[in-house]
Amino acid sequence: MKKYYKDSDEYDFLLAVEKDHKDDFYYLVGGVDRYYFLVNHTNRKEAPCIVEEGSATTGVRNLKLLRRLFNKGDTGKENKLTLLNLLNKGNTKLLEIVRKTGFTTSKIRNEYEFHEDIDSEWITDYTAIKTANWIIGLKLNKKLKNFYLNELDYLKITYSASPMKV
Repeated sequence: MKKYYKDSDEYDFLLAVEKDHKDDFYYLVGGVDRYYFLVNHTNRKEAPCIVEEGSATTGVRNLKLLRRLFNKGDTGKENKLTLLNLLNKGNTKLLEIVRKTGFTTSKIRNEYEFHEDIDSEWITDYTAIKTANWIIGLKLNKKLKNFYLNELDYLKITYSASPMKV
């Protein structure tokens, strides 16, 4: 997006928002990639917005935003994971998430949730959910699985200490 910024038009950065009538506040419900670009790579303080009808609940608003994260450009896994966690805390049913977004049940289970057999000691900010779930699914004894999970933790330390140059 950086290389096209100087040639862009004002409405290339259109953001979808919902107005909270109680608190006189606007919630971002679309264009997350454009919002992050504007905040992190420009000095702009304003962006054009389209104001949508307000959602009945926070859960409905989060589902709308999660569905829109499947649009081209809005694909950050961290954003999806954050919204899935918020929806989970709000007791939104998995079937509702699947029905109203681009997720499948297996994708959520395999790539966004740790398997129940993974001990909490192996879960850090750097643990890859998909890889950890794959290791747990292997037909290996528990000692060997823990060894592999420990290696994931070691790779995190090695990688963060000396990142590869590209």
